[in-house]
This record gives sequence, structure tokens and C-alpha cells, in this order.
Amino acid sequence: MFSRKQLIAAALLIVLAGAPSAFAGQPTAEAKQIIASFVEQIVDHWVRPPSARNGMVTHVLVRISRDGRVETAEVSQSSGDSAFDQAAVQAIREVGSLPQVSEVDTATYEQTFRERTVELSPEGISG
Repeated sequence: MFSRKQLIAAALLIVLAGAPSAFAGQPTAEAKQIIASFVEQIVDHWVRPPSARNGMVTHVLVRISRDGRVETAEVSQSSGDSAFDQAAVQAIREVGSLPQVSEVDTATYEQTFRERTVELSPEGISG
């Protein structure tokens, strides 16, 4: 049986790696590996607040610098629950950096990592 963490991470990888709306084109194999690392780290840092309820969704705008640092993580669309929103932002900020981003080509960085919205819900994360 899979743990909740494994299920969330698998769902995130499917959404992040395969969603046509998330990327200008399909991400490279290298980008997919970095995305997998990002997802795993978000899941590791995610602390679901007691007020979280299924169906809540918060959108967090994430900016990642060229050297891979998570520069900003800001709520762009609230779930309506400030504790939930702040837990989402905190999980992303605690990732800190993705050093592998500095190794991708400029086009991949711009399309995949520079700025994106991550959706977090009690059921999972996408972006």
C-alpha cells in the first residue's frame, strides 16, 4: 500500500510533468527530475493545518532565480483560510533552493522554472 506522501508526490509528478497548460512544451527529462525533486521537497515540508478541509485550494506564485533559489512564494489566490494559505507558502519557502536549475538551458529555465503558480490542496499539490 502506498503512503499518503507517495500518492501526493505521484499525483504532483503527473500534473507537473504532463500538463500541457503548465508548460510551453513538454519538459525535458532533466526538467522532470528537477520537478520531481521540488515536489518531493514540498511534500516533505507540507504541514496540513487542522483547519484544512477537502476542497480547499490555494494558488501560490513561485519565482525561482536562475541559480535555483526560491526567491518568492506568495498567495495569488486564497483558499479562504489564512492558516492553510500560510502553510502552503511556508512549505514552498522551506524548499529553499533547487541547485539543479542553474544547470538547465535558458529556454527550459524560462518555460519551466522562472515563475509558475503552484496549487496546493489538502488532497495534493499541482503546478
